[in-house]
Amino acid sequence: MANKPFLFLDINYKLDDRLMLSEVLESEKFELIGISANNRHYSSNDVADRLLEDFFDYGISMPIAKTNELNIKDQKIITTKLENNDKKNKHYIEEDEAIDYIYKAAKDCEVMDIITTGPLTTIAGAIEKYEDFTDYINHIFILGGAFLKGDVTNDAEINIYNDPLAADIVFRSNIDVFLLPIDLSNTIILKDEIIANHKENSLIREYMRLPEDQRYISAALLFYMYLTPEAFIFEEMGLKVDTKYQRGKLKEDNDRKKNLVANKVNIDSFYEFVESLIS
Repeated sequence: MANKPFLFLDINYKLDDRLMLSEVLESEKFELIGISANNRHYSSNDVADRLLEDFFDYGISMPIAKTNELNIKDQKIITTKLENNDKKNKHYIEEDEAIDYIYKAAKDCEVMDIITTGPLTTIAGAIEKYEDFTDYINHIFILGGAFLKGDVTNDAEINIYNDPLAADIVFRSNIDVFLLPIDLSNTIILKDEIIANHKENSLIREYMRLPEDQRYISAALLFYMYLTPEAFIFEEMGLKVDTKYQRGKLKEDNDRKKNLVANKVNIDSFYEFVESLIS
């Protein structure tokens, strides 16, 4: 495939991120040019080790960029240590901080897309540090935000809550934003039929340990949005993030440039896509 788009991943590496990554590494529709591991759940060392362990057969050769444990206002990001993982694969940790790593990748590619499943600290940091960074970004696909009810407070989703100022910086930038809020993503879980058909798959066995209402496949849905935006219905909205009194709350702002917020998806075609990830 000639002139394949370049893609950068900024991930949390939860179970649904791993499901997404299994397809990302097999796809020939784009060229994956970088990975940064967000600190919401694991340290960069933990993620590097886990990536190598889980996807050894894919021959991952690129390093994983470290990210800060503080958000853009120097507040601690909520984190959880990865259990039973004391290895330190320093060879696979990028020397540059993620902000510099993503900027260099974008500049080298001249035009690239970003898929991000965590707080927007790295991307906002690159916007603030490098005035030409946004010139190299075609689209950014973001998992996060809530309009009806949050998952960390009544008003906020955890990615936006962890770094509300970073989210606001990204939403008001000139980058074309596709937002997948939890109002949609958390309504779609890995259904029993798919689990029954793929019980031998190691990822599916991990999903089977979860309560049914927690079998989220949000990262896979975001990746599907990147590949097949025509399967979604979007609403155009200018977005502002409350950084103070209702931390992380999304508000519509008609004076800002429009972002595309997903509110519906062709669910049958998405589940077919999920089957393809697992097969």
